[in-house]
Amino acid sequence: MIFLGRTIVPLRSDESRTDWWGDLSAPMKAAIEQFRTRLGAAIDSVDPVKRALETQVPENDRGETLNTALR
Repeated sequence: MIFLGRTIVPLRSDESRTDWWGDLSAPMKAAIEQFRTRLGAAIDSVDPVKRALETQVPENDRGETLNTALR
C-alpha cells in the first residue's frame, strides 16, 4: 500500500493485475529497486519497534522495574 494524500492505495494488487510494464531505462529500474529496498526496510522496522513498545517490563517486590538495559 502507498499513501497518496488521504488515500491508501493497495500497490501489490494493482501490480499483480498489470500484465506488461514495458522496458524501463536502467536509471529508472535502479531508482525503482532502491525505492523498494528502502520501503521494505521501513516496513520491516515497524514490527520490532511495535513489539518492543508493547512489551511489559517485569517489576521486583518493591515495584521497581527490572530493566537493566537502561542502567
